[in-house]
Amino acid sequence: MQQPKADWSQLPKELLHQISERLDSPLYLLRFRSVCSWWRSSSTPLFPLHKASSYFLSKCTIFLIMPPPHHPIQTPILVQIGQDRRGRLLLSNPLSCSPSFPIYCSRVLDLYNLPVIDLGNVFVLHRSPPAHRPCHRYSIVMTKVAAAITVSCQGKQEVSILLMVHQSQNKLTYFRFSEGCWTITPEEFPPYDDVCVFNGRPCAVHFAGRTVAVGSGPDLDLVAKPVLGKNRKFLVESEGSLLLVHKRRIFTYQVFRLDEKERSWVEVKSLGDRVLFLGDLCTFSASASDLRVDRGNCVVFEDSNMKGGVGVFPLDVGQASPLSDHPDYSRLFDYNRLF
Repeated sequence: MQQPKADWSQLPKELLHQISERLDSPLYLLRFRSVCSWWRSSSTPLFPLHKASSYFLSKCTIFLIMPPPHHPIQTPILVQIGQDRRGRLLLSNPLSCSPSFPIYCSRVLDLYNLPVIDLGNVFVLHRSPPAHRPCHRYSIVMTKVAAAITVSCQGKQEVSILLMVHQSQNKLTYFRFSEGCWTITPEEFPPYDDVCVFNGRPCAVHFAGRTVAVGSGPDLDLVAKPVLGKNRKFLVESEGSLLLVHKRRIFTYQVFRLDEKERSWVEVKSLGDRVLFLGDLCTFSASASDLRVDRGNCVVFEDSNMKGGVGVFPLDVGQASPLSDHPDYSRLFDYNRLF
């Protein structure tokens, strides 16, 4: 006797919600929500907003979207996807600080049938507009933050700590959700340049290279001692290692890797297949083979002084040039191919 087929669209809403909470990648959650309207309505929000005092924390994900097999250009596209308060998906250039634009119904982005690589998450803090002023008339402040994620005994992922650089004082500020208030650290060495999460802990780098992490108490834990001069520094997590990118002068960069045992930075002469991307609100890495570019060992950076606003710095060459001089890298940001 033939067994009746299970109707997956009729699974209990409570069960679907519990399953969606345990998906550790936004890509998996996106595809989970794409099964049908019932699964979508029963799941957790794709990119949830978290309330933190008078701020809202938004989570975005960086995707590398592969083109369909029949497309004449086989270079993937690099995008950052988030969600606004109205629930609309927002697609943007991860290196750009300009506002994202919504993907409306007339512009369909089908991530279900396209090969996609998840390159990581970005957390941005938005100041909440006053109740008496319309959102579109209020200048929303966006700040990069490092967010520590914990998993509850029920398997739900929750934000526990936020760490950011205070915009007016350049001091470190953190927010513990268990305490419900912001704390400005009594650190004596401002200003700080960048924040990131490494080994599950929010970290920050001082412009001289001194790197600290938020501990369980009020004091900051030393991660690495200072290195080099007082120029702009970036933190990038890459293949399980923490990298520091030092901007020596205009369009010139050095890369260092953290020696956790010695708590020091060791210069890296070659990134091998890796490519580092530096933006004011986002830093991340990817492999040249996944990007399908001609060469790795490069730093791709946003800088308004560079022609076109984005440059490419090959470490072995030691000289930067505009993105337009690198067609394979330029195609990563050709968003017209998405629709």
